[in-house]
Amino acid sequence: DDKLKDTDSIEALTEANQDLKDAHKAMMDWMKGFGERFDSEEILKGKALTDEKQRFLDEEEIKVKALRDKMNSSIKNAEDLLN
Repeated sequence: DDKLKDTDSIEALTEANQDLKDAHKAMMDWMKGFGERFDSEEILKGKALTDEKQRFLDEEEIKVKALRDKMNSSIKNAEDLLN
């Protein structure tokens, strides 16, 4: 692929691979942290949240949006390298 030849392909691909791994780890860490803050009744069955838990949920929304951006960026970068 000419595009890969025009870049420092090994370095670019290695960096893209690491970005994907970092995004995956960030997702797994977020999921673990989320699971520690809420019980299964709250997560799966819509159990009413306390005011404190609602604040936690608002914080988690901010975190997951940043995570989404990180994942989308790393995926797009990897796709661009391969296309």
